Amino acid sequence: SRGSYADTQRYRLGANYLQLPVNAPRCPFMNRQFDGAGAAMHRAAEVNYFPSRMTDASTVDVSRVTQPKRAVQGVATRAALCKQNNFGQAGERWRSFDPERRERFVVRVAETLNSPNVSKQLQSTWLGYWAQCDRELGKRVAAKVNMSSL
Repeated sequence: SRGSYADTQRYRLGANYLQLPVNAPRCPFMNRQFDGAGAAMHRAAEVNYFPSRMTDASTVDVSRVTQPKRAVQGVATRAALCKQNNFGQAGERWRSFDPERRERFVVRVAETLNSPNVSKQLQSTWLGYWAQCDRELGKRVAAKVNMSSL
């Protein structure tokens, strides 16, 4: 059946099967899905995450998009999440670690952030992210990051 085509191609060719010209959509779009195994495209000017300080790529402002309303049993609408919780799950995971695992995690993150190719701005951004996950995590990582370079 036609419904299994995508699964078959993904299995045979890998996650980037849509980059092959025969499988590529006719209308180009910015899906931020590139790199990885079997990547056939090279995009030097874009980054594949949001938000980014490297590019001004942004998400669509929901207020600018007209949404068709369909009667279902009331009105079905699409809406942005009013209260985002981008760091809650990561914090819960951190708090589930035993003390030894927490220490290993902090050491590995700090080693990565202390790498010479990590900019001061990137160090600061990631320290902020870890602190939003859990205050203790943020403090412990910050204590091990070479703050003299910040």
